[in-house]
Amino acid sequence: MRGYGVYQPGQIIELPKPQQHSLTSIEEAFLERRSHRVFTDTPASFDNISQLLWAAYGKTPETDGMFRGDTVPSAGGIYPLNIYLIAGKITDLESGVYKYDRETHELNAIVSGDARTGLARACLDQNYTAEAPASIVVTCTCSRVRARYGSRGLRYGYMETGHVVQNVYLQAASLGMGTVSVGEFDDAAVREIIGAPADELTMAVLPVGNI
Repeated sequence: MRGYGVYQPGQIIELPKPQQHSLTSIEEAFLERRSHRVFTDTPASFDNISQLLWAAYGKTPETDGMFRGDTVPSAGGIYPLNIYLIAGKITDLESGVYKYDRETHELNAIVSGDARTGLARACLDQNYTAEAPASIVVTCTCSRVRARYGSRGLRYGYMETGHVVQNVYLQAASLGMGTVSVGEFDDAAVREIIGAPADELTMAVLPVGNI
């Protein structure tokens, strides 16, 4: 089933096609990049959320004989990260928890209902997490990189998360939005909220919204 509005867990929601051009240069995005903890009360647009998810961990056209195109590099091309969206106030999207499918640029519905208050508690009562219209949560299936790189695998997971976080910051700046990287949270509590399995390590929480 595809579409917007009220859904059932397991439903697939198509995302708008990501834009590949903007009026903001990369240098201007660097200049505008800030950590924002105060957001307006206006809903985030569905198009902007789609663009942020694509910037975070999407795919790009393959060029110059390269095997694959992606918005971030990954050690060994493993791509062990998982991107979840906690939606609260997004136009044309019901409140709930979704998992981003980077291969198809779609959302998979996981849990219905507004989970932002619970996320704020899991982030040790950093209440701006509840006030932001949405949050992007990054987890890592560490066993995937450890299987190839052993004890160094987790380091590569952290490095890859850094690429994702910076991409979200820069794309948010380009869209006139704001975000902040939350580093203090209860890993297990966040996993429970997003319905992630126990073998996924919570890496980052990024509230996003209009500023």
